Amino acid sequence: MNETEASAVTDILLRDVAAKWLAWKGATRPDGTPLRHSSTYTTDRYGQLVRNQILPHLGKHPLNLISHSDVQEWVDLLSDTLAAKTVADAHSVLHGIYKWAGMKAQGLAITDPCTETVLPKRKKNVAKGLRPSEWKILHQAATEVSSNAADLLLFFVSSGWRWSEAAAVRSIDVDDYGDAGVWVTMGRVMRRGAGGRFEIVEDEAKSIAGMRRIKMPSDAAAMIRRRRANLSPRRSTVHQRRGAQVVLHRLPLALLVSPRQWPRCGTQSRADSRGRQATRPGA
Repeated sequence: MNETEASAVTDILLRDVAAKWLAWKGATRPDGTPLRHSSTYTTDRYGQLVRNQILPHLGKHPLNLISHSDVQEWVDLLSDTLAAKTVADAHSVLHGIYKWAGMKAQGLAITDPCTETVLPKRKKNVAKGLRPSEWKILHQAATEVSSNAADLLLFFVSSGWRWSEAAAVRSIDVDDYGDAGVWVTMGRVMRRGAGGRFEIVEDEAKSIAGMRRIKMPSDAAAMIRRRRANLSPRRSTVHQRRGAQVVLHRLPLALLVSPRQWPRCGTQSRADSRGRQATRPGA
């Protein structure tokens, strides 16, 4: 127990330890940027899982009286209504709380009841794509509604990138080698940060595979060349990692989505993923 009072080890509740852990995880540097994460969204997500999945079931129990069977019962209960990934995320957070509480510096957790939990298996979703004929119809319909939407769809289909990656592409991320083709580099992404604000995160791919550089097909290359020709370096206000608005001078504008369109386009993208956008009148 080191220097920790015995009563603190036997009586402290999980909810109190979880609050301490969240405060530790949410520490920031003097400039306000997260100390232990690349984005404030990570801390916000941890807080959601603690509040919604962990505390309602286990929060009132003493930290060191929660057993392996209690954790397994909790996971099985969550699995009845939640996706396997959400259950695994919640379990990972609980495991992180116990691991932190068991460190010598904390001296609160005697054992970790999360080490032998059987988690639900994740089902692999079958990839759903568009037939060439369906793509032609979709692209033509988008062209009639908005040329910007049509260009964005063409980039999606040609690159396979996520919306958050495509929206962050700038003119300077494009290399045009003429007859040798057009290459696009993904070195930054757009994320939703604290308070729901959109922010650009530089070079924050989750893995080396995420730092992609691809050659665009001929039709997408022609689109990119057209859009680059219409852009000129000028003043642009963008959301930086701190969440504050900073004026950058002579910054080449976003190639596919301008900063002022981020919140609106983000909402539409999520609607598309749920299949709702296509049901709207005129879609």
